[in-house]
Amino acid sequence: MFDWLKSQVAWIQKELLPEKAFSWQTLAWLSAFSYLMAALASPLVRELLSLFGWVFLIAAVAWVTKEHPVKVAKFDIGPWITGALVTTLFFGNLFDEVPSVPLVSWPIISSLIASGPRFFKDGKAMLPGPKDRQEITVLILSNLVISCWFQFYFTVQGWSQQYPALMSSYAGRDSLIARFGFPVINAAQGQAILERAGEVLDQQLQNKLWSQVELWLLDLRRQPDRLNQLVKERLDQEAQNPLTRRGNRAIEEFLWKLEARIVPGNPYTLQLFAIWQGPSLNQNGYYLTRSCEITEVQPSEADRAFLPEETASDPDVTLGRISCGPISRPLLGQPPAR
Repeated sequence: MFDWLKSQVAWIQKELLPEKAFSWQTLAWLSAFSYLMAALASPLVRELLSLFGWVFLIAAVAWVTKEHPVKVAKFDIGPWITGALVTTLFFGNLFDEVPSVPLVSWPIISSLIASGPRFFKDGKAMLPGPKDRQEITVLILSNLVISCWFQFYFTVQGWSQQYPALMSSYAGRDSLIARFGFPVINAAQGQAILERAGEVLDQQLQNKLWSQVELWLLDLRRQPDRLNQLVKERLDQEAQNPLTRRGNRAIEEFLWKLEARIVPGNPYTLQLFAIWQGPSLNQNGYYLTRSCEITEVQPSEADRAFLPEETASDPDVTLGRISCGPISRPLLGQPPAR
């Protein structure tokens, strides 16, 4: 047991203690020393020492992976380890805010690191031979493709967050995005707008005097955008209230148009349409619809208790009742003409 421990300590000393001054071990110790000194220094000096620590660490890793290649399936991944460190040095502060920048840059930087030694021989710059130039071209272009895939991932992920309705077009398809596991959201913003529209109509018309209901509908006919404005005001209030806020508001919320159409009769029918005006896989877009019925009813004794005294005693007074149906699934195209 003692001999085994002694041999392990000897191996560690051999690996970590430099045999000569100019070696990767020296650079690794200089990196550790820089970080140790940085912890004790003032903020300005700390930044400078941390930078030196990173430079020494990157040089040490590049050196050791060159002397002792790290291979996966006979492929040397040393340059990509070094590239990850270089990317972290340059773009590490962007990981939380813009993670696409370091990840997209990493394969490109790594391929340049892997290609660099072929431009030098015996310490002198030289032009690689035809075979090396071909390999360098393939290496850089293949890593550019990997970077493009990373950027494609972040681009589509951004679309899924900003335009959830766009992703609903992929539902049920054997698409690349579906296989990548992106969430499929069935026009959630459009549904929310129609739900708020139903709440606004209930607030404006439910149990109101029938004369007031007809006057409100007449104003809506004259000002078709009135209901749209009331719904937007309610959504803005919810966004400002921490108790009702529904996470971050997607950009697509502002790309839905609410349209109301009044069909005269008894009862009145108020047809609501949430029309998607943003990007869509279908060139004609799509929309959601919801139907609300507004009827004239005789007030009950309980209803009369909430009416003004002069109105409650009127035997001919009538009230409005509104009932909204379910929201439809997304329908392709545009709503039928009026």
